[in-house]
Amino acid sequence: MTTEHELPLVNTSDLNQHLYCPRRLYYLMFYHTQGLNFVLADGRSKHAHQSRRGQWYREMYLRSEKLHLHGKIDLLEGKTKLTPVERKHGTSFFDNDEVQLAAYCMLLEDYLDEPVRMGYLYLFGTNERYAITITDWHRNKVLQVVEAIRNMSLDKIPDFADNPKKCEKCSTAAYCLPEETRMLQEESARMEHGGKDEWANSKWIDREH
Repeated sequence: MTTEHELPLVNTSDLNQHLYCPRRLYYLMFYHTQGLNFVLADGRSKHAHQSRRGQWYREMYLRSEKLHLHGKIDLLEGKTKLTPVERKHGTSFFDNDEVQLAAYCMLLEDYLDEPVRMGYLYLFGTNERYAITITDWHRNKVLQVVEAIRNMSLDKIPDFADNPKKCEKCSTAAYCLPEETRMLQEESARMEHGGKDEWANSKWIDREH
């Protein structure tokens, strides 16, 4: 039996994946199905290019047994104190991006043994960065998602994403088969419902005779 201390640490990037779609993370974790779609390839290219610019770039890998987390911070700004900077593809960011940034701040806190109350999200699409204040909501969400990921198992497949549009650019769609599975589920439901109707009709006919 695996104890809590034997479970692997959660990668900070997996928090983002889980919040986007737990089912996607399931396939990435247990089947190693990371496809290299255009968005992912373009993002990696920009990360590599950005890392060669300026003197302020510095990667830092951190791990924390207390938080059950590990990860590599993209950038650290250090004018007065170290502040994480997470870079994202696109022109907007979402709650899952903020939670990932909060996880980096919490890792840095644990490493420095001092509060880290703010981080930055940099967007390649706008060439701008946005200051994110790390709140109690962010911190609690990090802990909740870490726990959810640690409780994932091969024999429990999460449901599909609530928003089907998330599947359109997903690199695991070829394995997850969201459209095909939904069609099969709908057909199965129709068959089951039709079978019940047919049974009810036959019983009604029997009573008439």
